[in-house]
Amino acid sequence: MIRTILVPSTGNDSDRTVLASALAVARPFGAHVDVLHSRVDALSIGSMVSAEATSAKLIADLIERIETEADEREQRAKQLFESFCRGEGLEISETPGGAASVSAAWIRELGTERDCVVEYGRTADLLVIGPPGDGKEPLLETLEAALLNTGRPLLIPALTQPAGLPATVVIAWKSTPEAARAVTAAMPFLSIAKQIEIVTVVEGENGIDEQGLCD
Repeated sequence: MIRTILVPSTGNDSDRTVLASALAVARPFGAHVDVLHSRVDALSIGSMVSAEATSAKLIADLIERIETEADEREQRAKQLFESFCRGEGLEISETPGGAASVSAAWIRELGTERDCVVEYGRTADLLVIGPPGDGKEPLLETLEAALLNTGRPLLIPALTQPAGLPATVVIAWKSTPEAARAVTAAMPFLSIAKQIEIVTVVEGENGIDEQGLCD
């Protein structure tokens, strides 16, 4: 069962689509969505700049600029979150609501997005993180950390607005522990799917020999 979903909030317009994907998952399960905004620590970055190589004034100017940009990003992210909740009629609550009630919460932490997502992600039932697009390095790092360091299922939605959960689920099966764990993690989706297709690929010494499809 999916009861809590974690969604990183970047402050970009793509947040709406990612939130919509998280909501599409939350509704069938009455889940709670935690929207996490990670604010950069300007003082920590400034402390890494050598005072011997850079004047104190330049360091102070750098910290001020980082803080200003962080303020603007946080404000955009929170406005997007609040606007989305109003538009969807979502209750804003720090804790999950009733058994069939979908709710959302705004969480703001100081630190890198990668570290914050790992910390909060380990207690979530599902993480929903949008694709990086244009090879944006920070989000690639977040995706990698979420996949390798949280131990929790990760959903990477498309950049298009979802109409709802797909009726058909395709499992790419291989007889490995990793595949078994992935299927176990996907059980909430499998339990409400109308059709499940299992695709296997038989590999020989010279590569792929044949493919099989089971309905």
